[in-house]
Amino acid sequence: MSPNNKPKLDDEEVLRQAKETLAIHLPLEADGYCTTSEMLYDILLAVAAGKGTVESVCSELAGAPDPETIRRYFREQLTVEGLSELQRRINGGLVANWPRRLRRCGPIEVAFDFHDREYYGKQKQEKGLWVRGEAKNGTTHFYRVATAYAIVHGQRVTLAIRFVLPGDQTVDVVKDLRRMVRSRGLMISVLYLDKGFASVPVFKYLRRCQQPSLIACPIRGKKGGTRALCQGRKSYRTEYTFNKGKDEEFTAQVALCRVFTTARRTKRGKRRAEWLLFVMINLDWSPKKCRQRYRKRFGIETSYRTGKQSLGLDDLAQCGLSLSADRFGFSLAQSLGAFMLALHTSGAPGTAHL
Repeated sequence: MSPNNKPKLDDEEVLRQAKETLAIHLPLEADGYCTTSEMLYDILLAVAAGKGTVESVCSELAGAPDPETIRRYFREQLTVEGLSELQRRINGGLVANWPRRLRRCGPIEVAFDFHDREYYGKQKQEKGLWVRGEAKNGTTHFYRVATAYAIVHGQRVTLAIRFVLPGDQTVDVVKDLRRMVRSRGLMISVLYLDKGFASVPVFKYLRRCQQPSLIACPIRGKKGGTRALCQGRKSYRTEYTFNKGKDEEFTAQVALCRVFTTARRTKRGKRRAEWLLFVMINLDWSPKKCRQRYRKRFGIETSYRTGKQSLGLDDLAQCGLSLSADRFGFSLAQSLGAFMLALHTSGAPGTAHL
């Protein structure tokens, strides 16, 4: 079917297939007098897609039960103890909604990213399952999810997610996501990682498995460390040893990119030079190519911020659900994104390969 003749998606058809997909991979049950399983899906999808809350959706949905009743069902079925099973089911749903052309295009570029949601509760870490991070919005405690995306023909496709729990090492998160992607028959041509993954254990693992990778690296130190590399007036490549003189020493090729911030973005009246640092594993790229290729994966973060706005993730997090349900809110948005892309690339409504 030519692109010009491809039928447009129908709202009711999308809703129907979305509920069918959730029922297969993320089953929710309700056997109350006025609360049914279909009602739970209707409310959950309405909250995620309409940027509403449980209260607002229940007030507008005809025949909807009390909001606290809905919360009770979510708390009972989306529990902390079931996080591993929830992760497995979500990843199964994502795989089922990959566009068909993803498997036909050979090795693909993949990016891993961390997404944090602020945690303001008082529970201890071992019970609340939050992790520490840089201060943001008044807290250093976060729920964290690691995600793997493919970058195919300018489109971002969610491949897998992994819940990050206290005690999880970053290198183990990278290993698990890479294993999930490869176990589904996908080969990774180049792996892009953001600054949160930049660590010597991760570098060593990627080199050991000979995975071509480009990792953004934070610039640390006042005069020494990687700050000492930020010299000159041009971008350049060099060799740098991390943790020099220590047991975890690692030497790699790095690219230093000298860029200029724009007044429009920073609201400064004067342009200012800044440095970007990239670590290359099994790659032989120029600094310019490193920056250009990495900017492609930056769209991932943009797509997530857009998803939070368009799919109502922040509102979903404020609905008073359980810990597992809060993580489920983010994962639901990823599933919906993959589902919509599958519908869009499959042809007419009703022919999506779910």
